[in-house]
Amino acid sequence: MFGTFYFLILVFVNFLITTDFGQSMVPGWRDAIFPMYHSISSFQAGVAGIVIALWAARRYMHLEKYVHVDAFWSLGRLLFALTLLWVYFFYSSFIVFWYGRSATDISTLDLLIRGPMMYAFIAAIILIWFVPWWILIWNKVRRSVNGMAIGAAVILVGVLIDRIRIFVPAWSVPPDQIHQRWLEKIPDTIYPDVFDILIMAGGISLAVLIILLMTRVIPVLSVWQVQEFNLLSKPIKYVRGQATMIAKPD
Repeated sequence: MFGTFYFLILVFVNFLITTDFGQSMVPGWRDAIFPMYHSISSFQAGVAGIVIALWAARRYMHLEKYVHVDAFWSLGRLLFALTLLWVYFFYSSFIVFWYGRSATDISTLDLLIRGPMMYAFIAAIILIWFVPWWILIWNKVRRSVNGMAIGAAVILVGVLIDRIRIFVPAWSVPPDQIHQRWLEKIPDTIYPDVFDILIMAGGISLAVLIILLMTRVIPVLSVWQVQEFNLLSKPIKYVRGQATMIAKPD
């Protein structure tokens, strides 16, 4: 029950972030699909982060006995599905502006895709969709630990670039132009300086530090639940493939 409420709140917060800190800052940017696009890419980054965390747990905490390859196999299918959903929601959002061709549509495309963030957009679509799609499409990669970690790392970098592509130009719009009908002058490209790079590196390092500190108090895995599952399950041959038979406890 609590997981359901957490999922609903997660989607709602993604909607708030996109509308308040993104769309409301750009005059004429009206897109009902974009909040869901942002949520899907957030889920994609979240699953990729879990893959990286499990890979680190196996490699540095020696939890190979409890973190099996089946976990990466299951997460790989979910990550591949989210990668395809990202393309669907991006295309659904993009095609409205592309065929609309109004002044507001053209200014929005010039700001977010064809203008100052064109190279960031190209890098994001390559790292979020093209490269992960060609990595995760293979069953051997989804069944491997290192292959899944590489695909997840590529996705995380791509989502970071995509967030920069969205919110940096949105906040570069002058405040006196926010309430206009459309953006008449596209701002110049804003390149990161030393402080921006340090802030991003510090934010990522702080998140990793908090997780490492929590592992000192809270176990990384619920070992008894994993062991209970291992005792109640065994691999069997089903038709032409392999499956896991799970017994029902009394």
